[in-house]
Amino acid sequence: MKKWHKAVAVMLGATMCIPFTGCGGSGANGGNTELKAPVLTLNGNYVYWSIIDDADGYGVYISDERITTVTSVRYSLASLPAGSYKVEVAAVYGDKESEKSNAVTYVKEQGGTADAPEFVYSELDNGKYEYSGLWQQVTDTVVTRQLKDRQLWADFVNQFRSNVDGEGGGWRGEFWGKLMMGACLTYEQTADAELYGILETTVKDILTTQSADGRISSYGRLENDEPEFCYWDMWCRKYVMMGMEYFYDICKDETLKQTLVNSMLAQLDYIMKYVGDGDDKLNINETGSSFAGLASSSMLEGIVKLYEISGEKRVLDFAKHIIDNGGCGNHDLIDAAVKNTSLPYTWGAPKAYELTSLFDGVLDYYMATGEERYRTAGLNYAYAIMNSEITVTGGGGYNSEEFNYSAREQANPTNSKANLETCVTTSLIRIFYKAYMLTGDLAFIDTMEKTLYNQLIGAVDTEGNFDHAFTSYFNLVFATKIRASGGGMQLAERPYGCCIAYGAAGTGMIHKAAQTATDTGFNVNFYLNGKVTATSPSGGAVSLATQTNYPNSGTVKITIGTDAPQTFDVNLRIPSWSERTAVSVNGKSISGATAGKYFTLAREWKNGDSVVVTFDMQATLFYGSADCSDPDAQYNVAVLRGPIALARDKRLDGDIFQTVDIPTDENGRVNLVPSNTAGFDNICEFALTLKDGKVIHLVDYASAGKTYDERSFMTVFMPTTDYWKGDYDLQSGAVLVCSHKELIATVKDGELMYGEDYDDCADPSAHKLRFVERGDGYYSIHFGDSQAAITAGADSHLTEQAYTGSDRQLFRLERLSLSYYRIICKADNRLLSGGGPNGSIWLYNNVDSVQQKWKFVRA
Repeated sequence: MKKWHKAVAVMLGATMCIPFTGCGGSGANGGNTELKAPVLTLNGNYVYWSIIDDADGYGVYISDERITTVTSVRYSLASLPAGSYKVEVAAVYGDKESEKSNAVTYVKEQGGTADAPEFVYSELDNGKYEYSGLWQQVTDTVVTRQLKDRQLWADFVNQFRSNVDGEGGGWRGEFWGKLMMGACLTYEQTADAELYGILETTVKDILTTQSADGRISSYGRLENDEPEFCYWDMWCRKYVMMGMEYFYDICKDETLKQTLVNSMLAQLDYIMKYVGDGDDKLNINETGSSFAGLASSSMLEGIVKLYEISGEKRVLDFAKHIIDNGGCGNHDLIDAAVKNTSLPYTWGAPKAYELTSLFDGVLDYYMATGEERYRTAGLNYAYAIMNSEITVTGGGGYNSEEFNYSAREQANPTNSKANLETCVTTSLIRIFYKAYMLTGDLAFIDTMEKTLYNQLIGAVDTEGNFDHAFTSYFNLVFATKIRASGGGMQLAERPYGCCIAYGAAGTGMIHKAAQTATDTGFNVNFYLNGKVTATSPSGGAVSLATQTNYPNSGTVKITIGTDAPQTFDVNLRIPSWSERTAVSVNGKSISGATAGKYFTLAREWKNGDSVVVTFDMQATLFYGSADCSDPDAQYNVAVLRGPIALARDKRLDGDIFQTVDIPTDENGRVNLVPSNTAGFDNICEFALTLKDGKVIHLVDYASAGKTYDERSFMTVFMPTTDYWKGDYDLQSGAVLVCSHKELIATVKDGELMYGEDYDDCADPSAHKLRFVERGDGYYSIHFGDSQAAITAGADSHLTEQAYTGSDRQLFRLERLSLSYYRIICKADNRLLSGGGPNGSIWLYNNVDSVQQKWKFVRA
């Protein structure tokens, strides 16, 4: 049995999960049959249940004894001693409970832990990848526009030849290692000799920046009274190490590999002189200001990998220092994950990317030590974010890069901080892949596929409209995709950012997850066009050639290539959304495919044998949650088809600010008709006829919005009512509120200025502005009942002057979302902008700032 599979037999022998055949019993106080009970499922050591709207929490019962109340929708049973337990859950509503859920029996036998932690599945033996179509286009874009840019690599290394990040608390030092991770993963897919040569050159280059005492840093030295071990210094050092570790994995030169190990150990030895246990050293959480050291603690992943490479105990000791301090200075994040009684966004450090990176390392620490506590913590975290933070597009952290219960908040029409970050996308792909390999749970692959076809491919600038291969931020409700160097720093002569550098570490992971190996065959997880060759369980060469335009079409053909007949399994992942899946082998239909599971084809395969799979691609509707912080979210609806979320794009239908009433059949299916009206590349496009007979067009989310400006204004969630139309009248007067801190626009001493926060203002009507129509879509703006008009001066300030009809007194409104507008002066097309001197509102060039976004509220 392969190393990776020992844990499977141990788990199957040690922990059995047997459905309990009885019905759910009564809850506390006899239970309340009018309150909805959860539906309970069991998977391994975890019990999960359905979200119940309006529930305050959930009572967990073990063998009829209520042991705890939690706010999450899952609970870990791993800490229970050996025995058999009946498990039930009841929804809590104030002082009442629902009836108990259906019950399950959890059986844990004595000694139910493997001696050595192993993955359920393994990577392909001798895997070779030859993709075509969409995935080849994505890969080529990343390789040619980024990974083979020799000057870019040189610029990255040069950041370590000065204290470039120290004074400003920057993070340029992360770029080299992040891109190196993605480049090495991509090389594993492409085996591109030119790319390998470029990577070897830059590795040797960065080694020349290492000082005699071992440090490689873009910060200064404490001994010189310079910033060190603060801000993002440890974060940057983490990525230097991880970049070297990933190159170590592909390095062909044994001498260079040893040089890399020596370099990384020297880097860590320098760090440990100043950071670690002991009164004379800094605690890891004292070395970074972002969420009390969270970013610094996330270097755990790189430290554990260095231990795996070197075997040096002092390296593992430093990893233990990080673990023992909980990942954050103001909250023990690891303990919170083990306890599993609340969702991650409530833990006090909701920064999605850094938090996920930390728990990626927690799982690695489990693999290195076998300590079950850290498996529990890492998997609890992975399940928690999968269930509470993933949007319909597979993104997460939908609140200025922070977790905010995104699954509930994603359709919020008024969250001005809403964005989905590419760094988060990459970190989600990485941890979900690891969780899948540890558990075999296909829910992680389903989620990864959603992330792949929406967020990840959507982040790749395949059309060449941006200066870089990746873009940074995305929205779901009436917005533009943002063409920006998110997390931007000035790098030599160009801006560069964290997402641009880290995106390739996401695309580089896909070939690993697309097919995985078992002791008896292969798992097919992603249906990418192309051919994959690997070694079979019997030692022969096997190829699986996939022909498809999935996910545009639901039909996939896989042709087996082999020199001689071989017996092995082909396990086809049947996505959870495919309710009816047809499978045939050599033209013969085979029944039994079940959504959310592998469908195993176990047989002797001959060269040229073919498998045809047809997935159920019927579209369905997804409504926003009534429990969203803005209840209008419940009136927003998205159309989902297979793994793809569809979007409206202004390039297709022009004005997209309209309500929709979408018809469905008796099974809730939406009738979509393939169309071809878009003048831009896309995965799929459809026409949808509304109940009033109007036809709108939808395109896949990844392809929407890729001009990165108002020309391709787009939305996934579409309003079913006109809830956004306020009861204000511009002509009579309305309160103008800035997206920045909800500050009111008012006039003080004749000048337009910021006033109070709208929520704190006792009398908003005292600040009303009248917008008087002047023709051609332009308005003059007047404070209160004044006849004087707001007028742009030569110094860009806005003051009250007698109305003359000057272009400097005329403004037009440009809609940015359902609620927000830009206000543009006719004279020079500059925008009404907050942030002027002394709190003034003035005219400024369009920089896509929150201080240039305004909404109207009834006066």
